[in-house]
Amino acid sequence: MASEELRTAIPAVERDAGLPAAVAPDAIPLPSNRVINLRAGATVVIWLIVLAVHNLIPQVGASFKVPKDYLSPAALLVLVVALASWGVAYLARGRREQVLAIYRVLIVLGIVLIPWEVAERLAWIKPPFFPTASKVIGVYVEDYPTLLLSIAYSMRLMVIGYVLGSVTGISFGLALGWSKHVSNWSMFWMRLIGPIPATAWIPLAIVVFPSTFTAGIFLIAFASWFPVMMLTWSGVAGVPKALLEAAQTLGADDKRLLRHVVIPAALPNVFVGLFMSLGTAFAILVVAEMMGVKAGLGWYITWAQGWSEYHKVYAAMLVLGALFIVVVSGIFKVRDQALGWQKGILRW
Repeated sequence: MASEELRTAIPAVERDAGLPAAVAPDAIPLPSNRVINLRAGATVVIWLIVLAVHNLIPQVGASFKVPKDYLSPAALLVLVVALASWGVAYLARGRREQVLAIYRVLIVLGIVLIPWEVAERLAWIKPPFFPTASKVIGVYVEDYPTLLLSIAYSMRLMVIGYVLGSVTGISFGLALGWSKHVSNWSMFWMRLIGPIPATAWIPLAIVVFPSTFTAGIFLIAFASWFPVMMLTWSGVAGVPKALLEAAQTLGADDKRLLRHVVIPAALPNVFVGLFMSLGTAFAILVVAEMMGVKAGLGWYITWAQGWSEYHKVYAAMLVLGALFIVVVSGIFKVRDQALGWQKGILRW
């Protein structure tokens, strides 16, 4: 009875004392109006300079064939986005961090484009190895059917290979970390085979697999498998003994230990492995698509380079970077759901 009275009395005492309410550890103050205005103004000024450089500096050594101007419409679109984002920042204050992220991207892109345009207009750089920004943008307008088909083929190959490699890596990592018997018999061979670069397996993959598509799946899966496996094994092996003993004391058998203690405790390491392997998988994707496939971004880059159309090479490289950002963002969303309990404990 006394303990019940104590529990009810403590909140009342805290209220009477006027103690401040708890603040969420990950709470971040919203950017001020001044910061928003400065970033919006800087974005507008920089992109007006891009427009001025592109349209006011005469082209040195211009030929009779005038290429289409795609940079001016793109710069005007950026200005519209900058002004619309400024309005969003005032109408929806909770979106200010996202608006600042947009401004950061646009400011850096504009700062890169200004010297690029100056060098191109004054003929300091020579085509075709350093194409104009307008020609790169034009690829997305003129050659979008081939680009979209290449993206579809690349993502199909990437998803299949990456999922297979990740599932295999997580399974092997759990087995190595959980079973001492499996670890004793397998760890040496995993450490011997795993560090071999996936590209070293290309000659064997071409011979063993019936098509370049299946060979590409194997290479991407192999590149993804080793980092995921090692970090999963590290996470499982690093589960505190006290945690396992406490669960066993409460009556948990091996299956429950694995499902409710070991796997949740190892998940942070698993996601680190997934992030690390993703970059390698994207690099191997391009290499795999240069082995004779008939579609994909790697094929597109090789084909464009063969015809000295380097503006298409740069356009495809930017698409690869954008796809990587999309996939990483998706994995972050999954991590946020799976590791929601870490918010407020670790800084993400």
